[in-house]
Amino acid sequence: MSSNKIISDVFDLKEIFNVLNAIVDECRINISEDGWKVSTLDPANVSSVMLDIPDEDFKDYHIDNPFIIELETPEILKILEDKEDYQLVEITVEPIFEDNTEKYKIKFNFGRIAHSFISNKISEEKKRTVPVSTKDNVNISISLDYFREIIKSL
Repeated sequence: MSSNKIISDVFDLKEIFNVLNAIVDECRINISEDGWKVSTLDPANVSSVMLDIPDEDFKDYHIDNPFIIELETPEILKILEDKEDYQLVEITVEPIFEDNTEKYKIKFNFGRIAHSFISNKISEEKKRTVPVSTKDNVNISISLDYFREIIKSL
């Protein structure tokens, strides 16, 4: 199995996860050759969010195979806040098998320091399972550029 590498400025990556953390604690990230498509983990929530982050938002981007994972946004922010001195962060995503289940080992590297954790893979079948919507459900589609403009105006 091969691993995927994503390199970004720490500031840009913090901005992405600050935006996500303001909206959802847990998210589903579909990582493909074109970038990230992020949605709330539980589509049954009253409001669900879709956030597109294209591959050009990263310094370097290499994805062998598209995949979908679950992430806790506060956990990622805590990792990123620890290492403000480093300008670049490298994310390595490696497919692994744990308890006969396919998962991903995600490692954040800042210079010589690394943090890693195991994340669940979401199957395509699970991805397509969406509960019947009610009249109270609201879907919001946003882009990272839109949030950058909001942040600049604060």
